[in-house]
Amino acid sequence: MRQILFGALSIAGLVVALFISPTASAQVANDHLIIPGERVGPISLGMSTQDLYKALGEPTQSVTGNDGTWASYSWQDLTVQTDLPSGKVSHISVSGPSYSIDNNLRVGASELALRANLPNPQSTTAQTPESKLFCYAAGLAVRARADPNYSEKIESMTVRSPGCSATGSYVCFHFEGGVTHLDRKCTREN
Repeated sequence: MRQILFGALSIAGLVVALFISPTASAQVANDHLIIPGERVGPISLGMSTQDLYKALGEPTQSVTGNDGTWASYSWQDLTVQTDLPSGKVSHISVSGPSYSIDNNLRVGASELALRANLPNPQSTTAQTPESKLFCYAAGLAVRARADPNYSEKIESMTVRSPGCSATGSYVCFHFEGGVTHLDRKCTREN
């Protein structure tokens, strides 16, 4: 009886070891998937600032809003905005092509690719003559900008809470020349 029990436990241990392999944890570390209303790679909406720091380490740039209610942190092409009173992630923005929705739609893709893959924005707002913001009810905002050749391309994608209401939602960064710039003066999205 002991031999049968020992054999069963040995097989169970082997199965667990196979499922918790170094490649499984590497897949999580290399996750570059954008899920609207939920996450960008390993960073999720509602994640604590402590877990954010554990996941990404020191940011290359950080800014706290003048009103003291938010802070934004940047790592290369990823910017995360946190709500200071709650200590939770509120927005996650991507400004480079390393993150994508279904390995298909990413920063740098054409506005046509955006409309083909996400055809029904809840709202579209012209922010400047060259820039538009597409808002999707599932929790995604996409900025497209015309380049000097009048070719509109996705400039950034922001995961946020589902819906397109301006309540509690801020734009605290902008992208220029492929670089994220954090702004101390923050304006509400419309």
